[in-house]
Amino acid sequence: TMSFCDHAGIDKQVIRDNYRGEYYSTYQFYRANRFYAEVLPDEYYYAACDYAADTAHMNTDLIADICLGLSSYTTFAVTSGILDIWERIQMVQNFPNIVVGKGRANDGGVYVSTFVKQAIVEELKALNKKILAIGDSPIDIGMLETADQGYIVAMPKLSTGMVTYFAKASRSQIRQLTYSTYKYENVEEVRSIWQSLI
Repeated sequence: TMSFCDHAGIDKQVIRDNYRGEYYSTYQFYRANRFYAEVLPDEYYYAACDYAADTAHMNTDLIADICLGLSSYTTFAVTSGILDIWERIQMVQNFPNIVVGKGRANDGGVYVSTFVKQAIVEELKALNKKILAIGDSPIDIGMLETADQGYIVAMPKLSTGMVTYFAKASRSQIRQLTYSTYKYENVEEVRSIWQSLI
């Protein structure tokens, strides 16, 4: 998102202020989407999406781990970010199978909130599907705890919301991966997302 903003000429502080305090509501995502939609003409918007997709720092260890199961499982990216960026990443990486999120302001799609992520998991579990979920922020907690197994991936700057959550959630089933560079304290580590299926 920040690369998109750089290329599109959007003041990144506007986006940071929108989510200040790690507050993620549907309204916050609606507001961010309105900022992105102001990038005109369309060529500038899509050029910024291309730039962001091309310069995205991808977690290659995690992608390799996920791809171990691609022949047997369906993968979804459910993004509260810019859908057009993830669709471009999907084309280049040939991964994930399905991308869900919100396109430009009037282009359809769904504003993804914590409730949407959790609801998708609940609906799939109701169909007797086994769900492994991966997330990196407080917006993912409901999804990670509802999944059969949830995994948190820490960023260089640890999420204060996640630190607080783990300090209070003594019965959390969320795990983290041993190959992740950054880690949360007192969260169980496993070698692979597929470990719970082995």
